Amino acid sequence: MGWPRDLFFVADEEVEEFKCSICLDVLRKPMKLMCKHIFCHRCIYDWVSSRVCQINILQPTCPLCRKKIHYVYHDKKKSDGTYRLVSTQFNRHISRNFLTRLYSIEMKCINEPKGCNATFLYSELKDHILDDCLFRNVSQVQVISLDTDTY
Repeated sequence: MGWPRDLFFVADEEVEEFKCSICLDVLRKPMKLMCKHIFCHRCIYDWVSSRVCQINILQPTCPLCRKKIHYVYHDKKKSDGTYRLVSTQFNRHISRNFLTRLYSIEMKCINEPKGCNATFLYSELKDHILDDCLFRNVSQVQVISLDTDTY
């Protein structure tokens, strides 16, 4: 659930290192597994959740290298007989250099199709949507507000 590639002003070969291997979009709230692979937070959470909660695989693995992903889940089953995933234990330490380069990419507003012509650094996306974008909608404000990481 990353950001669409076409929002970013960067060459395809340069954006490769910032792509989530699950959704193939530019990383949104990057999360690093213990095996060092990086994914969008929502993508890897959904990946683990789908394996643990829906098909009852008790030891989910990294989508790339198949190393084990450790997770915590409620011991109470949901009404459909599956477990609810609470959290996964991610190694959140992503190098400052990687994040600086990612958040320094220039991008268009996610509301460009609606008429917003603003461009800014990825690190400024949250502020733009919350404070400046005249084309934002309530659901975007709610979603962006939930992204607690600084862009």
